[in-house]
Amino acid sequence: MAPGRELCTVVKGSCEVHGAALGALKKVSSGGFLCNLDLSRDEPVEFDSSLAAHAEVPTTAVTWEWQSLRPFLERNSELKVKFERAIATSMANSLLKAHA
Repeated sequence: MAPGRELCTVVKGSCEVHGAALGALKKVSSGGFLCNLDLSRDEPVEFDSSLAAHAEVPTTAVTWEWQSLRPFLERNSELKVKFERAIATSMANSLLKAHA
């Protein structure tokens, strides 16, 4: 997969995302999304190769290539709404945790 085109969600467990210069950036639990992708644009955002996920418990994550997933979501509007809702919820939870 090309950097900047991946969409990853944690299915089971949890992990922390770390950056080389910034340290721990956020904690992602089951149902949370990790991505360096702007879903409203066709082109990728700048990829930060220093990011790494660290899991202290057994964790399963699933990764999709966005360009392959996008046409399927366009054909299935109900799934697209559920998918977008899950991403919005994940982002809102991350913001709430960051400012708590």
